[in-house]
Amino acid sequence: MDKQRLLKLANISSTLNEGTVTKTFHFKGKTSTDIDEIDADFSRQGIKSNPDFNNRKVTVTGDENKIKKIVKFHRGVEESVNEDTKNTFNSFKKDFDNVITHSNAYLEGDKIKIYLDTNPNKEKNIINKLIRTKYSDKLKKARSEDDVMVFKIIERQYESLNERYRPNLESKGWEAAQKVIRQLQSSVFKKLDDDELLEFRKAIASAFNLDGILK
Repeated sequence: MDKQRLLKLANISSTLNEGTVTKTFHFKGKTSTDIDEIDADFSRQGIKSNPDFNNRKVTVTGDENKIKKIVKFHRGVEESVNEDTKNTFNSFKKDFDNVITHSNAYLEGDKIKIYLDTNPNKEKNIINKLIRTKYSDKLKKARSEDDVMVFKIIERQYESLNERYRPNLESKGWEAAQKVIRQLQSSVFKKLDDDELLEFRKAIASAFNLDGILK
């Protein structure tokens, strides 16, 4: 990816807001020279930086929006993520790597950022299909640009359910239901418009006595 496209992703000229934070970022695949240059970029923006050359990490303190611009430009990944989020990302990344070979997916906080390098339109279609058919219950689209797609990981989506009906995500019943759901999403859902899909959902809710479970 050339420098002009990276600058477009970074959107360096955008208005910066106030807000000081301390965070650690991992710059996977970077060399010690790269880390030194990243450290210099932070310093030029008045951000306190503590590079870890051995582990390719940089801990910074300063304006949050300035930090975000530089981290985005250099494709850094925030370190502070929980295990559930990591597991979702690792699972997605494995499937993602099987269908896309020239793009890169990174975990940043609770978001997955996917940089499109070769054929953005084709890659967007493949990624959207993967989300719809396998990760619709865990990922929600957050943003899409020419060269990057962002999805938010939504692990806690079942907290609004009556406690009695909150699913056990480790059970065989849950796994069986997910298989049926994916089959419906890849077949029936594609053939229905929004109004027809609503009626389909009503019929399913009635057939399985689901009224009142969702709050």
